[in-house]
Amino acid sequence: IENNSISSSWNYFRNWDIEWENYHHIINPHTNRNENEIKMVTIVSDKTYFSDSIATAVFNMGIENAIKFLNKNDIDWLVIWENAKAYFTKWFTKKYNFNKKYEW
Repeated sequence: IENNSISSSWNYFRNWDIEWENYHHIINPHTNRNENEIKMVTIVSDKTYFSDSIATAVFNMGIENAIKFLNKNDIDWLVIWENAKAYFTKWFTKKYNFNKKYEW
């Protein structure tokens, strides 16, 4: 990818188990909890500050709200959901030469 930034947020690192519940470093400010429905968000943008902040914010929205928000704002995105399926914008496969498996 040229002249763009790729930023991802995920819960694979910086996580821990406390009393049989998994926690990670991204907290939903509305609930003060971790939302674990989304496993990874990747945003592609021409501005690094934008892609990084959106990736973190979207991580705690839940899959339905995240996809609505990303599509409404014409953001290039890839999301790995808790069921290990990858969802992404319809043009992601062509624009970034990404192997198509699931499309939202």
